[in-house]
Amino acid sequence: MISVTENGIALLNTTIDNENGEFPNRYFDAMRLALEAMGAQVIPFKWKDLAEERARDGILQSFAMAVVSGNDGYGPHFEDGDEFKRRLGFMLQFAGRGLFVCRGGQFYLRQMGAEFAKDQKPEHGPTLTSILKKDDHLVKGLSKDFLIYGAHAQRIDQNSLPSNVEVVAESKNGTLSIAKIIDKDHWISQNHPEYLELEARVILHNLLRK
Repeated sequence: MISVTENGIALLNTTIDNENGEFPNRYFDAMRLALEAMGAQVIPFKWKDLAEERARDGILQSFAMAVVSGNDGYGPHFEDGDEFKRRLGFMLQFAGRGLFVCRGGQFYLRQMGAEFAKDQKPEHGPTLTSILKKDDHLVKGLSKDFLIYGAHAQRIDQNSLPSNVEVVAESKNGTLSIAKIIDKDHWISQNHPEYLELEARVILHNLLRK
């Protein structure tokens, strides 16, 4: 049974708008299409929408589920930058179920005090990933080793994670793939489950299920 919320799922874009509208963000678009294909009603919020306090308050008060997309390279490029804090920092207080993908997840963890690893191991394309916490809701039904799409040049140092973050899965390179915020219904996915040709589609099904 897919969880139903009165106002659908808030989908937040991390790619900056230009003067004529919005730069394309393939990750945002792919996530919207993937969730809609699973029967979810998706309410998109552009980067410029998130500058409005009313929009941010509306997300906090009106939605039981939210997804923060990855970033397609059109700045801001630093997760701890002032604009990321101003437009997305409120999501750390989001009370509903949340999934924070790639750049959105890196921003979340950085705000909690985590650091980037000094030895960068970029991952691009299908990435073999292993489940460490098989009883976690987000990975139920997945094989212990599964493929998920990677598209990042930076990775979070797992040794810097605060105590309320549990690593659910990591890539064969030792890179954090999925993490759970223990005291919230929030997950981080440094990789991209919205690419449905891979096994990781199960992650989005689980996100939508009670």
